[in-house]
Amino acid sequence: MLFMMAHMWSEEDKKVIDEYETFLKEETKRTERLKDAGPTGEPWPKKPKICARDLDRINNPEQNKRKSLAGEELHKYLIENCAEAGFILVPPAAVHGRETLDEMTPRLIAGWGVAKQKGRTALCAYIDFGNLLHQAFSRYKIEKDCGERTDTWEKWLKQHLRISTTEAKKCREVAALLTHYPRFRNLSLTYTEVYNRRERIRNLLESPGPYAEYWRQS
Repeated sequence: MLFMMAHMWSEEDKKVIDEYETFLKEETKRTERLKDAGPTGEPWPKKPKICARDLDRINNPEQNKRKSLAGEELHKYLIENCAEAGFILVPPAAVHGRETLDEMTPRLIAGWGVAKQKGRTALCAYIDFGNLLHQAFSRYKIEKDCGERTDTWEKWLKQHLRISTTEAKKCREVAALLTHYPRFRNLSLTYTEVYNRRERIRNLLESPGPYAEYWRQS
């Protein structure tokens, strides 16, 4: 018997799959009612903006070509996928001054919620959440060193944000890479795609030429 290992999806991609699965179930029920009762005029389920099929690109030559982008081609591709600033949701800036980890928790929960909901249209939500998460991790280490906490970072994340240390690390890594390049806040690519391209984006920003200066502009 052949066993297949479960694929590790990001939170945003799991949300896409769940929403599409729900849509298919509702679509099937509505079709059955049409079959049994005839035309009734009742509304049909609204199809999600993102189709689960969009996540299944492993054998798509065009997708594979896009994954290999680098240098000038990557730069142009990123520019082409920027949205107007007016369509980007920008979460409130972090509060300045000393905060305990407990005081930061409500903002972290809200930030993670925004990132999950808006991640496919607003990369900036993930950037802001990643920066806030970095602050929280620094505060956690201070409180741990001072003997004020006995829990682990992994346990705290699961208890308050229901997020794994792996996912948290990804958010922090994307934020660290892009936070000093404001123009990336207009990028309408998914957080997952940007994370998968992070090494080539880093190479682009560190290479000689106008690329870094372009993305530093707001």
